[in-house]
Amino acid sequence: MQFLILLLCLLAIFVPLKATTKEDIFNATRSTLTTEQKIQFDKNSKKLEMIRAIQRKIFEEQQTGKSAEMASIAGAAEINIKKDPMLNPHMFQGDMFLTDTQMDKVISDIQNELDNKAKASSISNRSKRSIDAVMSFKWKFPIRYYLGPTLSVSDKNVIEASLTELKASTCVKFSKQLSPIVGFPGLNIKKAEGCWSYVGQIFSNQPQDVSIGEGCQHIGIIQHELSHALGLEHEQSRPDRDNYLFIYPANIISGLEDQFVKASASSVKDYGILFDFGSAMLYPKTAFSKNGQNTVVPKIAVYYEAVGQHSRLSFSDYKMINLHYCSTACILKIKCLNGGFQNPNKCTQCICPNGFAGVFCSEIKKTGAICGNIELKATAYAQVLTRYGAVNCYFRITTDTNYKIKIIVKSVDVSVADPCVVGRGLEVKFRSDMTYSGAVFCGKNNTARTITSARNLAMIHYPGLASSHSFILTYQRIV
Repeated sequence: MQFLILLLCLLAIFVPLKATTKEDIFNATRSTLTTEQKIQFDKNSKKLEMIRAIQRKIFEEQQTGKSAEMASIAGAAEINIKKDPMLNPHMFQGDMFLTDTQMDKVISDIQNELDNKAKASSISNRSKRSIDAVMSFKWKFPIRYYLGPTLSVSDKNVIEASLTELKASTCVKFSKQLSPIVGFPGLNIKKAEGCWSYVGQIFSNQPQDVSIGEGCQHIGIIQHELSHALGLEHEQSRPDRDNYLFIYPANIISGLEDQFVKASASSVKDYGILFDFGSAMLYPKTAFSKNGQNTVVPKIAVYYEAVGQHSRLSFSDYKMINLHYCSTACILKIKCLNGGFQNPNKCTQCICPNGFAGVFCSEIKKTGAICGNIELKATAYAQVLTRYGAVNCYFRITTDTNYKIKIIVKSVDVSVADPCVVGRGLEVKFRSDMTYSGAVFCGKNNTARTITSARNLAMIHYPGLASSHSFILTYQRIV
């Protein structure tokens, strides 16, 4: 039943996007704002122009010598764009409603980035990632929330489901209000134009809006916006994003370069969490594309199918929220293995990444004898791992210390999903830290994909949902 619900949600998300103009989107967005928000929105629009000009220069610096791309960047602004509720060209990075202080900080930071371009290495090892460390306040729990009258019953149900999931894996607590919040901080969740949120707690004596507009009524999208409200920024705005992503300025709609700004290392905190290609806070591959071509592409090619999923927060997204808010939730600390983190709601146990189980995440998740041998040892000779049919299986592949594991995915025939998500596609976890989403492969594909583990451990998850589903891969120990 869980997989069926997820499938229906995915099918609902990926609907054709209508073409419209920037002016139409501007007017539609502005019409749903309060008087105070309209004033801020108008100021933000002007500041986005400043950000756009600076970011264009940054792209020009990066593209020196690439005349074809430069000509494209400098071209006239496109009239029509695809209307996507999460990619509003008049919001910072598509769905973030910033304050004056936040906008000014962005302008200052990217101007410094441009001025110090020759000294880029000076920030390469500084704190990175997606919790807004300087520009926002941390919430005190419980967070009051009010579901506005413009939301339908079905809208409210999916919002409540999103909140329930968020509470289950974090210490974050919410308190539902039956009447509008007055005189206190909180979240006024309403149906305005598109999906957007402020970043972090902005006001101390009044609520702040979260818009769950048409096209936003899906658990992953709602969790995305709630995560902004809690302080998370986008994954592609990390200061170290260029280590993980190719950004293609030539494919970006002219005049929307501001949507690809990187955060400064001084304004965000990562708590040691690295880039996650499966994060629900990551742009889709064609975000703000003028020609349907990719604007965002992973530098690790096997992650291509995973980029841009908004079905659920990823494990690392949850871990980030916990590190930011929940460090004092448990008096007695326990050590979690394989990237797990202490459960703030049950302090004697860990919350484990996909594939792991047990009190301390030391065990492999077991789903029944039908999976056969799930503890595998890679040797000097290639071995075959294959399964067929509607079975849900996890496999742990290990090898000797100081060796790595070479995995060749020969064929996959599983559920279709684009982007491909954990729980629907064949997942191969191969990074050193099991916190992060693995490479996932959906649909039917006989193209061989080669993956080398970062250490002597790899995890495989096969979520077969039909009798026709299958996969074949080989694994082998290498130096």
